[in-house]
Amino acid sequence: MPKWITDRIGVGLIGLLIFSLLLTVTGYIASYDARRKMNAFASDGRTISGMITNKYIRDVTRDQAYWVYVHNVSRTQTHMVDVSFQTEDGKFHYGSADVTNAIYDLSEVGSLIRVTYVRSNPDWFYVADNAPTDRDVAVFSGMFFYAGTGSLLILIALGAFIFWTPVGGTSAGESAMATGSREASFRPTRPQSRAGFGKRPGH
Repeated sequence: MPKWITDRIGVGLIGLLIFSLLLTVTGYIASYDARRKMNAFASDGRTISGMITNKYIRDVTRDQAYWVYVHNVSRTQTHMVDVSFQTEDGKFHYGSADVTNAIYDLSEVGSLIRVTYVRSNPDWFYVADNAPTDRDVAVFSGMFFYAGTGSLLILIALGAFIFWTPVGGTSAGESAMATGSREASFRPTRPQSRAGFGKRPGH
């Protein structure tokens, strides 16, 4: 196989391995974080009334925010609200959260909305009933499992590719066959005697 083809295959396998490893790490961190938040809301959560300071639609494919005058909302867009709420220690906190389409349509800037936050970490909060659930954990856990399995398979394929394709673009099996052929070609051969060679005439 030409060297440039093997080089491209090797680069492609390395790229796939890096991508799958990133997905594996992301899935693990996200599932762990979602599980931590669920436990924190259950054990240390408090529900209060917050105020909506802004609302907009975010296109998740382009990561761009479109303000409330946007009318054509596609399935790839998320409805967001900015909220301000005061914790029990008297401090104000600000943040953004996604909401359902129905809550988004009924909400107005300046109106009140229910906010549930973690007392020990007010940066963890959700609005209305949009709490993290077991489904969120399952999604990220599935990402971690399948991406991890893919990483292992790609790593095995990459190891086999490196073993069978050493520097020079020739596989290990082909190298061994070529070495054997060269040894056979340089092996000294014994002269074979012809029939009747060395015999005296008449004998």
